[in-house]
Amino acid sequence: MSFIKNPHLPFKEVTLFLIDRNAENITINNLIKSYSHSNLLGGINTHPDMTFCPLKDNDIVVAKESYDYYSNLLLPYGFNVIEGENELRSDYPFDIAYNCVILNNKLFHRIQYTDKKIIKYCEEKEIELVDVKQGYTKCSTLIVDEKSVITCDKKLNEIYIKNGIDSLYVDNKNILINNFDHGFIGGCGGKISKDKIAFFGDIKKHKDFDKIHNFLKERKITYTSLTKGPLFDYGSLIPLLT
Repeated sequence: MSFIKNPHLPFKEVTLFLIDRNAENITINNLIKSYSHSNLLGGINTHPDMTFCPLKDNDIVVAKESYDYYSNLLLPYGFNVIEGENELRSDYPFDIAYNCVILNNKLFHRIQYTDKKIIKYCEEKEIELVDVKQGYTKCSTLIVDEKSVITCDKKLNEIYIKNGIDSLYVDNKNILINNFDHGFIGGCGGKISKDKIAFFGDIKKHKDFDKIHNFLKERKITYTSLTKGPLFDYGSLIPLLT
């Protein structure tokens, strides 16, 4: 087993994942179930990307309230689990502290509300901070490769392109999620190997499937479905080990 050098970007087949504890009928194994956060709204309170921010290699920052939970699960694998400082609340933007994207040696997030331990880590590792308006940054971003993403946020799309990242903008209105009108593309899956993405649901049912298919094909990325039916936002499939 080996750690993933850059978050969400495995270079071979993933052997351990973090997944929403409410996800059902998943067709992969070796899963760690997410923490259920009592302060967050139902529907996103078990989403991994709300309480868990993977950094480089074996470093992870987790929500203060979830520290004991994730430490017990991940310390045996050799992870360095860092306890965050921000206490999450149900109201936006006080629920977004860990919902970050780190890509191309840059942190994309609404910096004012990013957990202080994440900011400190980025400063120590010389990771550039890029401030964005969309606080649910990871929810809104599906990471494709080192310099490519798919996003459902127009402003994020512009910022990624401005920062040298190829970005495909897609609609989010037909993505399902519990207790909300619609979910976000970033929460619908994640990488399961260097050249493969797994989705919660059938990506072919998305209204922008042709654009997504072509974007992935150009980058030699294939895809698979972990569940049947339309796309469902479970707060990201987070690869942990390869």
